[in-house]
Amino acid sequence: MFTPDETHFEIIDAALDAGLHVMATKPIVKTLEKHLFLVKKAADKNLLLQIEVHKRFDPIYNDAVMRICSLGEFNFFTSYMSQPKFQLETFKAWAGIQSDISYYLNSHHIDLHVWAMQKIGAKCLEVTGIASKGVVAEKMECLNDGRDCEDTITLTALWENSSGSKGHATYTASWTAANSDVHSQQRFFCLMEKGEVNVDQCHRGYTVATDETQGLSSLNPLYIRNVPDVHTGEYMAKMGTGMSVLKSS
Repeated sequence: MFTPDETHFEIIDAALDAGLHVMATKPIVKTLEKHLFLVKKAADKNLLLQIEVHKRFDPIYNDAVMRICSLGEFNFFTSYMSQPKFQLETFKAWAGIQSDISYYLNSHHIDLHVWAMQKIGAKCLEVTGIASKGVVAEKMECLNDGRDCEDTITLTALWENSSGSKGHATYTASWTAANSDVHSQQRFFCLMEKGEVNVDQCHRGYTVATDETQGLSSLNPLYIRNVPDVHTGEYMAKMGTGMSVLKSS
């Protein structure tokens, strides 16, 4: 069951009080205060509390994180994720009132980037936000009640590597995109010390260039994943369909 972002805290709090383990969709809550409250309650009650960020389990995104972690210090990251403007008809009951598109979509790429940065010991120092407003959403018939509603939101973050060097990132989300060949644009680019990773998930395009290879590689971890897992150190080729074919034959 998915409910508006503003309802998550009350539902999770009640579930923890009932002694239930909880998996909540993103964003789990919208403020740090509520986040810390729920984390402490779950720990005090010895219950599991998990946020559902399913991009971590996408084979291409997951593979990309492993490679990012092997390319030295962080330099630059940018991501974009969209919804077509007609989707605001679905979200009209709470869009611009209880939540915004950054909570709903930016959370995916922010989580993915933070996941990679944790593995190399980088930390976020500051975050600022900027938005486009009044261009599309507020003109739409479903939202023409005078409410404020951002069209597109970009968060900018300053990151510090363990050495003290600095990198920065931008995370952009919009729910006012035009109809296109895909329902949702989903892509990111990450520039590291020793290479770059570029992923266009909606078209399943995935390229990597590194100082070591000195060339652009088009990768397909859905077929064979020849990179070790940064968590376990295990060789991941067995995860691809190519290895499944070899095994079955």
